[in-house]
Amino acid sequence: MLAEDPFAQDAELGAHVLAHRVGTCACYARKLRSRRIEIVAGWGRGLRRTNMRQPRKTPSFKALRAASARASGAARAASRKRDTRCEIVLRRELWRLGMWYRIAWAGLVGRPDVVFGRARVAVFCDGDFWHGRGLAARERKLKAGHNATYWLAKIRTNVARDMRQTSELEQDGWLVLRFWETDIKRDPAAISTQIAAIVRARVGSSR
Repeated sequence: MLAEDPFAQDAELGAHVLAHRVGTCACYARKLRSRRIEIVAGWGRGLRRTNMRQPRKTPSFKALRAASARASGAARAASRKRDTRCEIVLRRELWRLGMWYRIAWAGLVGRPDVVFGRARVAVFCDGDFWHGRGLAARERKLKAGHNATYWLAKIRTNVARDMRQTSELEQDGWLVLRFWETDIKRDPAAISTQIAAIVRARVGSSR
C-alpha cells in the first residue's frame, strides 16, 4: 500500500482553507454592501473603509429644468472658474504697469484671481450676477424668474461664501480687494492703477 504524500495533503488543506476564507469575505462583503461599506479582503483580515455620503453644502440643480437651451448655454459660459474676460483684461493692464503677480493661487482661501504675495494683497474679480451685485434688486428679479428657489439659494450662498473668505484672508494678514466685472470692463486702466498703487505702498512700508 502506497504511503500518502504529505505535500499533497498540505496542498489540499491549504486550498480548502483559502476557499473558506475567500467565501467568508465575499459573504461578508455582500452583507455590508447595503450599508455602503467597502471591504478589501486579505488573508483572513479585512480592511474596512467608510464610504458615507457627506451632506451637500451648496444648492443642487438636480431635477430642475432650464428655461431654454439658450439660457442653459449662457449660464454655463458665464460661470467659468478662471480666465474670464474681466480677469484677462485686468491682468493685461497690471502687466503693462510692470506688476508681477500669481493667478488663482490654490494655497489661499477662495483662490483669489490675482495675488501679490510679497505685499499680501489678494484681488477678486466678481461677476455681477454670480456674486450678487445689487442683491436686493436681483432677488426681486429672481423671484419672478425660472427656478427661483434654486437661484435665490445659489446667489445667497455665493455672497455668504465671499464674506467668509474675505474675513479669513484678512485675519491671516491679507488685504482683500474685490472689483465687479462691469467696473473692470468699463475702465480696466483705472482699476489696475489703483491696485498697483496699493501694492507698491504695502511693499514700501514693509521694508
